[in-house]
Amino acid sequence: MPTSSVHLIKTHEEIWNAVLEKIRNHMGLAIFNTWFTNLTFKEIKGDTITITAPSRFIREWVLTNYYNKLKEFAASENPDIKRIDLRVKSHRSHQKDEVSAEQITTEEAPAITYSLDKRFTFETFVVGESNKFACAAAQAVAKDGIANTLIKGVLYISGPVGMGKTHLLQSIAQSMELHCKGQKVMYMSAEKFMHQYIRSIKANDTYRFKESLREIDVLLFDDLQFICGKSGTQQEFANTLNAMIEAGKIVVASSDRSPYDLNLDQRTTSRLTGGLVVEIKQSNLDLRKDILKAKSSKMNIEIAPEVLDFIAKNVTSSIRELEAALNKIIASASLMQHAIDIDLTKEVLKDCLLAHESSISVERIIEIVSNYYGITQAEITSKSRSPKIVYPRQMVAFLAKQLTDKSLQEIGFRMGKRDHATVIYSIKKLEERIANDSLTSMEVTKLMDLLGSR
Repeated sequence: MPTSSVHLIKTHEEIWNAVLEKIRNHMGLAIFNTWFTNLTFKEIKGDTITITAPSRFIREWVLTNYYNKLKEFAASENPDIKRIDLRVKSHRSHQKDEVSAEQITTEEAPAITYSLDKRFTFETFVVGESNKFACAAAQAVAKDGIANTLIKGVLYISGPVGMGKTHLLQSIAQSMELHCKGQKVMYMSAEKFMHQYIRSIKANDTYRFKESLREIDVLLFDDLQFICGKSGTQQEFANTLNAMIEAGKIVVASSDRSPYDLNLDQRTTSRLTGGLVVEIKQSNLDLRKDILKAKSSKMNIEIAPEVLDFIAKNVTSSIRELEAALNKIIASASLMQHAIDIDLTKEVLKDCLLAHESSISVERIIEIVSNYYGITQAEITSKSRSPKIVYPRQMVAFLAKQLTDKSLQEIGFRMGKRDHATVIYSIKKLEERIANDSLTSMEVTKLMDLLGSR
């Protein structure tokens, strides 16, 4: 008579003991004895396994460092288990049962939600030479999400303030909500991340905060620079980043500077730079004109080309300020029942123009650039052809064209009585270096910071 095998169904306690055995074998006896021997199994109910820790410290440590492995081992014993509910055991003599985080806190941890500005879509994002690579990378994420094979874990977008980083991140979210309905996406500013994390600590419910983030397929994290120097929040972001990359998910982060210039730990910097790093550069005149045309067209307002040209040449600090200037002109014309012409434009923007003219001039640019590169102002305006002088001189020409309303002829005159053809050549050479050398681009950004144009 043939023998038959009997499939033994494990009890809940046996499942937990098997999980402990896997922890011991995979993590080592030292970690097991330190963090897991004092955990107590309570129950398995639905998709949740509930266990208790003797202190909040042990609970937080296990959740922060071993939660994913714990859940993985539990699911390998019972695929129905999707969640670990790790509670703190009550030590009050009159209460024999354990209590969860929700019971021992006075503040409930909030659910993580986000809202989007419906204006920020790919259709309203004006593409130019300075931002086309960043836009293409963002669209690649939005098209396929985690199915995309080009983005390996992280897309990092850097660029000056007000140049469209938030617009791109929110465009990804709105596009994915329409076209990638099976994937979870979340847009979150660094400020909100920090606020939610602190509230979860106060509610003694950080595990729920962590778990809700780890369930996301694409996390859009805006203004990363604002968590630098805040050790707890920074560490939690690093944990989230590592967990998402290891799970094959995507983090799109934005900042006003290169990841190498952020005050982050080495491992997090390595994670960020290990993905695709793209930069939105300072907008040029053509892009600013295109943005003004697109915005006025959407508002069904016809504005003379010379007015748009004047605005684009004089409002250069950011796209945000450029759009604000246009809105101010349109509103003033409507209220005053006046045509939008050059005279009205100059009157409306006079404060902006005065501030711009007083703070940025060719002479000021020469001063800042010469100090930055350790040469004298006289050397920049001299006839020297030394490479250490020529490069800063090209930088002056480029910045003067970008940040002042002076003609090429006048820029050349202030740079040592050079003709406009020489200025054009200098600008062209600098633009070529920016396109091929990320260090040059970074130097342009730093100099613009020093000039207060960002």
